[in-house]
Amino acid sequence: MGESVAREVAGGAHPAAGVVVSEAGWVPNRHRIAVVGCRNDPSAADEDLYPDADLPLLPSALEALDADVTAVAWDDDTMDWAGVDAAVVRSTWDSVDRPREFLDWARRATAHTLLLNPVAALAWNLDKAYLRELHDLGVPIVPTSWVSAAS
Repeated sequence: MGESVAREVAGGAHPAAGVVVSEAGWVPNRHRIAVVGCRNDPSAADEDLYPDADLPLLPSALEALDADVTAVAWDDDTMDWAGVDAAVVRSTWDSVDRPREFLDWARRATAHTLLLNPVAALAWNLDKAYLRELHDLGVPIVPTSWVSAAS
């Protein structure tokens, strides 16, 4: 499964590779978009998101296209995913610590809104071995040392 996702992303055929965000693109006026992150720490309040220096960039660009944007933690139990037209996963750093919960959330979210990061791509990305697959397909990656689980 991972290799097929790698080929799609590398070849631009993956749904996530084809998303266009422009005035002529898929974001019509006043769409509600959730930018999905994670809590600053496990005991943090729902609105206390991990401090991502890049976070303001995407909401700013979407708001310039006249979208209503909210930043939200993926595990915020009070979030009504049916209340947004689309959700884009950004900085969900704790997903690697809680992969099953994260993927369960992603599957539930897709039942209520357009998740712009396909669940298959999110699952593939949780195990950083996907970088090896991309490298083997000729996609440049950062220099990487591979360590086995037994090390």
